Amino acid sequence: MAPNHFFNRRSLIVMALWLNALFPASAAELSMTVDGMEIYYGVVPAEVIRKQTEKHDPKMHPGRWLRTGSHHLTVALFDAKTGQRITDARVDATVTPLGLAATKRRLEPMLIDQVTSYGAFFNFPPSSSPFRIVLNITRKNPPVRSVAEFEYRPANNP
Repeated sequence: MAPNHFFNRRSLIVMALWLNALFPASAAELSMTVDGMEIYYGVVPAEVIRKQTEKHDPKMHPGRWLRTGSHHLTVALFDAKTGQRITDARVDATVTPLGLAATKRRLEPMLIDQVTSYGAFFNFPPSSSPFRIVLNITRKNPPVRSVAEFEYRPANNP
């Protein structure tokens, strides 16, 4: 199991580096540790994730494509001590564009290449940067409720 775990973690780091190449954010800005959980996150244009979704799981987020310019928030959770992926959490995200009303959505579990992450689509109006993102994470075992907050600034809106 350790080699598979290593591969999954390595894949996530590669994804974070790929996102970092596309969007100028440091690796530290793509992750945080809260209440014993390592939280990795990324915001990707919907067009990019749509192609991957059709390839891996066409039933993922059915009928939830938003208008052009929407983005997909993806979150991966790991136990900070053991490095094991957390797959039984409930993750709710609230995205608040600058000067606009907040949108709250449940991030759905996604299984891609036998790896569980969580995600949902949100509108990120280009003129409303920065975006405040709050994750409310509820774990079943152990029973823990955690909150993680971060700011997202698209590459074209510093």
